[in-house]
Amino acid sequence: MVNFLVHVCVVSPLVSYLVSKKRSWSAQRGLMYAVLFLGMLASYEVYSELAAQEPNYYEILQVHTSASQEEVKRSYRMLSVLYHPDKNPTDPLAAENFQKLRSAYEVLSNVARRSVYSRYGEDEQSEHLYMHIYIASALFYVMWFVLGYLLTIRKSSGAARQWAFAGLVASALVEVHMRESGASYLDALFPYKPVFQQVSILRCLYPSYFNGALLLCSLMFVDTDLILQQGIASVLQSNMHIATTLQEIRNQLGLLSTGDSKAFQDNMRKLQQEQAKLMVSTAAVTQGSRNEKERGSASGGNWSSILIMAGMYFLVNYVLK
Repeated sequence: MVNFLVHVCVVSPLVSYLVSKKRSWSAQRGLMYAVLFLGMLASYEVYSELAAQEPNYYEILQVHTSASQEEVKRSYRMLSVLYHPDKNPTDPLAAENFQKLRSAYEVLSNVARRSVYSRYGEDEQSEHLYMHIYIASALFYVMWFVLGYLLTIRKSSGAARQWAFAGLVASALVEVHMRESGASYLDALFPYKPVFQQVSILRCLYPSYFNGALLLCSLMFVDTDLILQQGIASVLQSNMHIATTLQEIRNQLGLLSTGDSKAFQDNMRKLQQEQAKLMVSTAAVTQGSRNEKERGSASGGNWSSILIMAGMYFLVNYVLK
């Protein structure tokens, strides 16, 4: 909750301040400052999460999460001899540490209990455990959904909302997949961290991803509505000029219809050219309006695709299997 409030009240306003056009530095320098700040923030949050995590059973037994049962047994035998209370009579915590070692071995030496522990952080299956974990996960994603919506209300943040929500959906799907299947994607970086702690690390990265998406989309935003309005105004002004020219030509044709035939033909040719320009200008306005409507329809279609993909993923992996 504290992390959530920090990003709402401090991080997002600070990123906006760094890239604001009112600052004394250039836009490129502001972007560099903002990216550097978000990178440092993400690193600090991952470091804080790692420091706050209690030692897990793999770390206690000093084995990787991918270690075989034989490797677990071998490590336990070596460490039990090394840390046995009789071997450390001067250490007041020797008995407690040895008991932790035994508890870790009891769980990791049992395949079923090890699987549950790696995914959920507990070594016993229960409906209460699953409900508690998934309610906490749902609360995290709902809070960031609400925050994402509130911080992307402005028209310049419309694309950032799509990126943020797509990242949120992807993060939720990855978490569910990791917990249900036991797949771990950060073993190369954190070989001693089981799935439930890797999930916590991944969550730390989402706030920086969100602010990065908000930053980039705000800088890349092009106000198509304003451009279209300016184009329409320019076309209308041109049409008014063309209409005035047509009226002058018609007046001249009225005078020349009984006079010089060559001058009459020249003015007829000018009239046709001006009418063609008018038709081209009108077509440009119509095409601009049509493109704007298509852009809005495509924006809605992106969300439909995301929701359909998410629904198919859950249907195939957790309903039909």
